[in-house]
Amino acid sequence: MDKKAVVENIIKNRFLILSCAMLIAGTFFGMSMLKIIPEEICVNLYNFISKTSDDLFNLFINKFSFPFLIMICLYFSGTSIFGVFSALLGIFINGFIFGFENSLKYEFIGINYIVNSTINFFTSAVFINLILVIMTENSIFYSRQLSDIICNKNSEKSHYNAKNMHVKFLTFTVILAIISFISACFSLFIQPVL
Repeated sequence: MDKKAVVENIIKNRFLILSCAMLIAGTFFGMSMLKIIPEEICVNLYNFISKTSDDLFNLFINKFSFPFLIMICLYFSGTSIFGVFSALLGIFINGFIFGFENSLKYEFIGINYIVNSTINFFTSAVFINLILVIMTENSIFYSRQLSDIICNKNSEKSHYNAKNMHVKFLTFTVILAIISFISACFSLFIQPVL
């Protein structure tokens, strides 16, 4: 593969690369916050996030609600000319929460948390973050197209793009719900070692 083809692929996938970079940056930033926050606050936060439920519906809601909230923000980012910034901020916040939550649990549970995090990672986290990265890329793309339409740089009809954004949002919501349900079942029936 020559240099020109590599550069063309990078330019073609720049929104996806940027979305992944912001997710990773948010994750590392979230992990580093554990060293800054006082221990008493960390203990209270750990007690709050470590509460578990034996009810499948509550587990499902816990796994579904935050990614769905981020996805709603990403959806609305795609309908705004400022969506490039808000979409990147949304995926960064998702990475931040993911990194902070996992580092906090590891800090208090220790090596045994690796079993729990591995189950969570392969049953939901990879797929949910993938959906959010793709949604971020789409939000940036649609936001840029909307900006081009408003500035008369693009003659394409805006309702076509809006329709695509609605379909992708609904599709990703269904996929997110299925992944969250499967992950809740794993959490309920395969009790991780804590």
